[in-house]
Amino acid sequence: MEISMFQQTSAFLWAFVLGTVIALSYTVFVSVRDVFSCSNVGVFISDAVFSFFVSVIHFLYAVAMTEGRIRLYVIAAQIISFFVIWCFAGRYIKKYIVYYTGKIKAFVCLKPIIRRINIFCLTKRKNK
Repeated sequence: MEISMFQQTSAFLWAFVLGTVIALSYTVFVSVRDVFSCSNVGVFISDAVFSFFVSVIHFLYAVAMTEGRIRLYVIAAQIISFFVIWCFAGRYIKKYIVYYTGKIKAFVCLKPIIRRINIFCLTKRKNK
């Protein structure tokens, strides 16, 4: 079955929206991860998990919008919108998220929760 021009155009435009949403969610994800200062292994594991979820989202999008076919223009639209948002708006969003998350972390007494998150992130312990 053939995909009409309207379906192709809407799939292309919605791919830009999906790439933007993924970039914004990755910006929030990285910002929160930076506040809790994960080690290299923790960064690798969290990025691998995030990449897995993004690939599942892309697959479900391809099934829904392009009848299960992987279209190059859909992948290109997602990649372009991701990098445009990540490179231009991501650093500003990340700056504010890190600032406010740090304030919340300092204000609220979350020591037991932060300790558990730091253990999960495999942080390096400081020598006393």
